[in-house]
Amino acid sequence: MERTKKYYYSHALTNSERKICDLIIDGLENRKKSIILSGMNSSNASIVKVLKVIDLDFPEYFFLNIAATKIWNIGMTKKIDIGYHYSIDEIAVIEKQIAQKCQGIINSISQESSLLKKEKILHNYLIRYIHYATGDLSNPRLHNIVGALVDGIAVCDGYAKAFRYICDKQDILCMVVTGIATNAIDGIRGTHAWNIVRVHKKGCCHVDVTWDSCFYHSGLSHYVFFNQTDQDMMADHSWDQAKVPKCGVAVEEVITYCETAKQLEDVICTNIKSGKLTFSLKVKKNFSGNEEILAFTQKIVERHFELKVKRYTVSYIATRNQIEYQFEKF
Repeated sequence: MERTKKYYYSHALTNSERKICDLIIDGLENRKKSIILSGMNSSNASIVKVLKVIDLDFPEYFFLNIAATKIWNIGMTKKIDIGYHYSIDEIAVIEKQIAQKCQGIINSISQESSLLKKEKILHNYLIRYIHYATGDLSNPRLHNIVGALVDGIAVCDGYAKAFRYICDKQDILCMVVTGIATNAIDGIRGTHAWNIVRVHKKGCCHVDVTWDSCFYHSGLSHYVFFNQTDQDMMADHSWDQAKVPKCGVAVEEVITYCETAKQLEDVICTNIKSGKLTFSLKVKKNFSGNEEILAFTQKIVERHFELKVKRYTVSYIATRNQIEYQFEKF
C-alpha cells in the first residue's frame, strides 16, 4: 500500500512535520540507529508528535520504542537516536512470524468477498485468537501487533493495531482511534483504543475488537461493538471527534428496539423459533442489572415451553440499555 494512503493522522502534521515523518520512516525501514534533521527548524515537540503519528499509522514498525528515542540539539541541526524494542536479528524473526500468521488469515478469505464480509472474517478471527492480557502490562509486545498476532495476547492498543494491520492487507480503510471508555463487562473507565473502518459507500463505522473479544471469551455475543455509529459508541466511548471521520450510518442491520415488556417477549420468542439463538436487543426499560433480566427471561422460558430452551446466558450493558442473549435448545 502506498505510504500516502496510510497517513490517517497527516492532517495533524505541518508540511515540515510530514518531511520529518518520511525521514524517520525511511530510517526505520533501513534500521538506522540515528537520523539527522538539518535546516528544518523543528521543535522537540514536533518530533514527538510525529513519532506518535507513526505509532498509530504504521503498526508494522512494532519495533519502534518511542520512550527510548532520544533527540539531541547540535547547533541548528537535530539528531534523533531511534529507540528499538528488539535487535535487528530479532526484528527479522518476528516479521517472518507475523507474515506467516497473516498469510494464514488471508488464505481463509475469498478475494471475491465484499469488503464487509472480509472485515467480519478478520474481526471474528482476532476476537477468537487473541485473549486480553492481565497482570503486568509493561511488556511492549502486548501493546502492538507482536502480542496480538504472534502471541495471541494483547491489550486494547495491540488489538486495534493488529486489526488495522490485517485490514491493510485486504485494502480495507482502517484507522486506530484513541480515547476514554467504560468497560461494558467490569465498568472500569480508562484510556482505550479501537478502530474506525470504511467498508460501505455510505460512510465509516466504529469497531471495538478488544471488547468484542472479551464478550466472546465470556461466552456472550461478540458483535456488541461491531460497525457502530458515533451515537452508538458515545454511550460508553469518548474521543476527539475532530481528528477522525464521522460515523453516521450503521452498516449491519439495526438492533431491534423494544419499548414494552410484551414486545421484548415477542421478539425473543420469534428469534428462538426461527433458529436465531444469539442476538442483541435494545430496551426502553432501565433494568437494575443481570439478575432482573435473568428473572424476566426465566418467566418467558417457563411460559413458552414450546421454545425448548435448554440453557441461556444474558448480559446487560446498562450504558446502552442493550441485552445480549445466547440460547441453547434441547
